[in-house]
Amino acid sequence: MRLFNNGSMDGAEPYSLEVLEFFKALDLFRRYLRTPLSLSHLQAARPGSDFEGLRSRYSEIGEARDLLEVGKRFPFEGIADIRSTLDTAALPGSLVEGSSLVRILETLRGVRLLRKSLDSQERPLAALDPYRHRIVPLEELENRLAGCLEEDGALKDSASPELRKIRERIRRQRSHIQRRLEEMCRNPDIRPLLQEDYFTERGGRYVLPVQSNYKKRLPGIQHGKSVTGTTSYIEPFELVESGNLLVEALEEETLEVEVILRSLTGRLRECLPILRPTLEAVAEFDLVVSLAEYSLESRSALPVIVPEGPLVLREIRHPLLLAQMPRESVVPNDLILESNSAGLVITGPNTGGKTVVMKTAGLLCLLALSGLPIPCGEGTQVPLLGGVLADIGDEQSIEASLSTFSSHVARMKAFQEAARRIRRLNGPRPLIILDELGAGTDPSEGAALGRALLEDLISNGAWVLVATHIGDLKVFGRTHPALKTGAMRFDQDNLAPAYHLILDSVGESHGIAIARRLGLPESLIERAEELIATNPNQAAAVLHRLTEEERRARELREEIEQERAETEEKKEAVVRRLEQIARDEKRILDQARREAEFKVAAAKRRMAHIEEHIRREEEKLRRGYDGREKDLERREYQVTWLEREYERRLEILAGMARKFPNFAPELLKPAEFERLARLSEPEWKRVLREVNREEEAIREEFPHARPLSDLTEEVRPAWEEIGMGDLLRIEGLERPVSVEGKDEKKKRLSVLLGDLTLEIPYSRVLHRAATSGARTVEPTSGVRVSQLFKADIPGEINLIGMTVDEAEPLLVKYLDDAVLAGRDQVRVIHGHGTGALRNGVRKALARHPHVARIQEAEPHEGGAGATVAVLTR
Repeated sequence: MRLFNNGSMDGAEPYSLEVLEFFKALDLFRRYLRTPLSLSHLQAARPGSDFEGLRSRYSEIGEARDLLEVGKRFPFEGIADIRSTLDTAALPGSLVEGSSLVRILETLRGVRLLRKSLDSQERPLAALDPYRHRIVPLEELENRLAGCLEEDGALKDSASPELRKIRERIRRQRSHIQRRLEEMCRNPDIRPLLQEDYFTERGGRYVLPVQSNYKKRLPGIQHGKSVTGTTSYIEPFELVESGNLLVEALEEETLEVEVILRSLTGRLRECLPILRPTLEAVAEFDLVVSLAEYSLESRSALPVIVPEGPLVLREIRHPLLLAQMPRESVVPNDLILESNSAGLVITGPNTGGKTVVMKTAGLLCLLALSGLPIPCGEGTQVPLLGGVLADIGDEQSIEASLSTFSSHVARMKAFQEAARRIRRLNGPRPLIILDELGAGTDPSEGAALGRALLEDLISNGAWVLVATHIGDLKVFGRTHPALKTGAMRFDQDNLAPAYHLILDSVGESHGIAIARRLGLPESLIERAEELIATNPNQAAAVLHRLTEEERRARELREEIEQERAETEEKKEAVVRRLEQIARDEKRILDQARREAEFKVAAAKRRMAHIEEHIRREEEKLRRGYDGREKDLERREYQVTWLEREYERRLEILAGMARKFPNFAPELLKPAEFERLARLSEPEWKRVLREVNREEEAIREEFPHARPLSDLTEEVRPAWEEIGMGDLLRIEGLERPVSVEGKDEKKKRLSVLLGDLTLEIPYSRVLHRAATSGARTVEPTSGVRVSQLFKADIPGEINLIGMTVDEAEPLLVKYLDDAVLAGRDQVRVIHGHGTGALRNGVRKALARHPHVARIQEAEPHEGGAGATVAVLTR
């Protein structure tokens, strides 16, 4: 939305803008701008009559201010004014230098980040949403430039394959020349000829600094001398060809760089239809955000723009004063011009602030109708105006031979013609500001001219703001039915102006009092008071009488307003009391009704409960027994059985511990663990841990203990006693197997079963075979795995609910059994849970020697809640 310069006001001539300091006020907004793009938009701001455009602009500023107020910040970093570069790129066949392309690249990055910030708003944008669509990132162009350009604008080697090849050739050629020159500098035959033992570059050629009197002793081409002439720069003949090749490569590089830059410029030219509107949108959005920040910082409300209606300015302050003084030091004022009013005549003492109030009102109207925020309070309303014309100050024009009065008269004529023209065109009402009307000539003549001008302006529909010290004009403003009056308050106690405008009041000039405060000699003051007393001015007397009558009327009006307020307050109190009584009555009735309904519902529920109880008792009698008691008997029987099962298994463990000194409870634990785990009795785990601790204590006390001689064939041999070639009985195998190897770390045995080599955990060893140490094994055809395993080993194991420590031994035994049973693959069910059991299971599977690979189960087999292990034998 391009607002400025749309529908300019007819009366906003340059003089009025200057005298109301419009352009100085524009400069206040410059420090809030974030990009140079928006400066031209700010400088183009002028009062307009586009109502929809103004309303839209203030909606944008309001939404941006809300976002800033909650801490939102919009990134404008990197965005530069690249419009002149774009103009160059728009010319067919043009070339944009790398440094300029870098600025475009930084601008494109800034545009992308700005658009990203608009897209990432927590709440949907309303008035600012069009900017989100107008600001279009050009990521393809940004990536292309980023891939080709260094930060200083030089092209990267990756800008094109040809450029990479050329630069590689340049580096090789340059390196060759430099190496050879370094060798020459170290050569004892050449070194004495050199002025310094280094080489340099002259005119793009690598040369040696040779003393001029020795230059004929070094064959080569001279490329100049030093300033003193003592040094000649010689390119050795043997490097001339290499130098030529380097120069050719550099020329090729220059041509290739030009080709790439023209290509990048061409791509930029293709993007101009998108890039230029985007930059325009960025500039406008920057201005909106900057104006919102000014409004927020100055703690100002946003004015409401209306097509027509009263001019209401609340708590207005002059922007330039706010920029120079603390906000609390600038006195706010209200100024209201009703629709049926013709204007306001402001009176009061000199240096009392009349001019400042009028200039503030005029300037804020110009700014508000330019779509700019103004220092004002809530409730400020500005209608569309046909112009803001101001005659302020005692300006003289020597070149035009105009005195102060002549200048005033010239502007009075221009204002009259402007008001008539606007009235003839049926345009909005103009606002005309006249400071010190009638000054600069005889007071009676000045009053007559001023009154005639006001009557003409009022008849043509203009609003007037007038400041005057002339008594006749004060009386005219007080007595005219379409005019209102206002006075600048004067502190009688301190004899100082208060700079506060009081509407519907008439003020005196207090010239003598101010002169006394400013130090005028007392003799002059007394003489002036004597003259007034002996020859009073009729207008001043009338004005004084009107002022006194107004004061008495104001006091009477305040008393009436106070009595009315007290009456209204008493009336409201009675109404509130009656309403409270009615609410109390309704609350009591509602509470009584709710209590009655609750009691009836409770009685119905009680009756239903009794009926249900009777029905259940009758049913129990018909059945002949109590089902709950039967269930309790069944559960008690189960608990008794479980207790007997615990005792029986503990006796087995204790008996075997007494019978076998090297007994390890872990031998029974894998075989019985699953059934014991189903019992879920903490007592079993505690007893088993105690048995394990007892076994460890026995092992530590008797490290070399051996089984009794009569039990040699039935006791599991110690790990250290098992040797290569031993024949062992293994749990689950019908025939003895021969030991082929031992894994000390994992405590596993490699055994030979026919032609099949298996890895068996030490916990599966039962005892030695009768023919211990024999190497003879039965043929493969006679070897078979126990049919018990083939029949009993299922294709899956369920570990859900176990910890990793509890599940791992069960899983290892199950895998060994599955291998012996001849299964090709198994499924391990571990569930989803936190994933700890799944990870532990998969680690155990990966460590097992007979697991070829693992994979997640199919969806119909459990998906991520189960793992399939493929086995090898």
